[in-house]
This record gives sequence, structure tokens and C-alpha cells, in this order.
Amino acid sequence: MNLLSEYLMPSEIDIVRRGRNAASGKPKRIKLGTYQQATGLEALLGYLYLTDPQRLDKVLTHIRNVSQMNVTPLTNSSSEERV
Repeated sequence: MNLLSEYLMPSEIDIVRRGRNAASGKPKRIKLGTYQQATGLEALLGYLYLTDPQRLDKVLTHIRNVSQMNVTPLTNSSSEERV
């Protein structure tokens, strides 16, 4: 989320913050911070879907580009066995 926040406008950062801080139940299988970040991103994507589809496309393209730069190939076959 930190890499994305540099790309977002102040109003979009506010939407992420509000979505992240919204009251919700306690997640069962994930850390609370991770859950809150995902909820904030989900709030932003939903907002942009409804209000500015072109900006949504730009944000999703940015996310794809950043995630492709940060992907490392799996080197441990045991991680594939967990699936």
C-alpha cells in the first residue's frame, strides 16, 4: 500500500484511510493490519468504479506494474505443496 500511496491523490488517500479505519469484525486467518489495508484498497476501488472509471483503470495499471516489479519466482517446491 505504501508504493500505491505515492501515486494517489489526497482525496483518494482519504478514502483509503476511511475504508481502512471502518469498523469491521475481527479477521480469523489474517493479521488485522493486512485486513485493514485490503479493506482500504477495496474501498478505493469501489469508489473509483462508481465515480471515475478512467482513474480506476490508471490505478489498476499502476498496481499491476508495481506488482510485476516485486514478484520473485518460487524457489522452494514445498510452498507449492501447501495449496
